[in-house]
Amino acid sequence: MADEKQKTNETQKQEKYVYVKDADNNVYVCRLSDLKKEDELSEEEKDLCMKPPGDA
Repeated sequence: MADEKQKTNETQKQEKYVYVKDADNNVYVCRLSDLKKEDELSEEEKDLCMKPPGDA
């Protein structure tokens, strides 16, 4: 059990994060592994995305 916890902690330390700023200058921090290119999304995933202002 302790070995699993240590592996999880090591994995978390290795994860890369990026800053993402929206059109209103709000800054968010996301895991790099969570970012996807638009053409990699399914239509269902695209429907769940927030639309940029003026794009609705």
